[in-house]
Amino acid sequence: MDLQKIWQSHIPSTHILHINHISDLQVKNSLNPLKKIKGRLKVSAIWCATIAIIYIAIMVYYHIWQIQALIGVALLFTVWAGSSAYRLHTQISENVTANNLLAELRRNRDVMTKWISLQNQIALFVYPFSACGGFLLGGFVGSGKSVEWFLSKPGVVWILIATITILTPLCYYLGRWMCKVAYGNLIDQLNRSITELSSTPIE
Repeated sequence: MDLQKIWQSHIPSTHILHINHISDLQVKNSLNPLKKIKGRLKVSAIWCATIAIIYIAIMVYYHIWQIQALIGVALLFTVWAGSSAYRLHTQISENVTANNLLAELRRNRDVMTKWISLQNQIALFVYPFSACGGFLLGGFVGSGKSVEWFLSKPGVVWILIATITILTPLCYYLGRWMCKVAYGNLIDQLNRSITELSSTPIE
């Protein structure tokens, strides 16, 4: 889950390639998606911080250990997602020259791709806890009774199982779609820039 190792594994060699045929316009165009990714990572971190505050407020307001435990799992994931997004945001450098442009684009492309994949994999484990926590919270607020009383009602446990079964894949594919909307086109632009720069003559 530590993206620092992933980042370090993509640090380019100290050997600098002297690329004489990359224009300033190519450098600028190649860095545009990188700057947008940097900005969107910051926005993602802010959203995660906001959601984490809401989770904490729920856990403080409702002194119910089942709900606190389930929401706590979602909180841990949200804190990790936000902190890792902010860390990646700070590690993207805009001080890139023609000499290290290709290496930086490849490194950021690889790190972003692995980060998104890792986030989706962990989220798939977290979603059942979130769905269960939300269901119990709704039942507690709606009934005004204890969680134990709510779960003891006929059919509630089966409804809970159905809710988890339906919401887990739904949230998973929704999360993948949101990542694709936020970063998919930008990563595709990085890939196009990498392909273009890879065909640039090198001395």
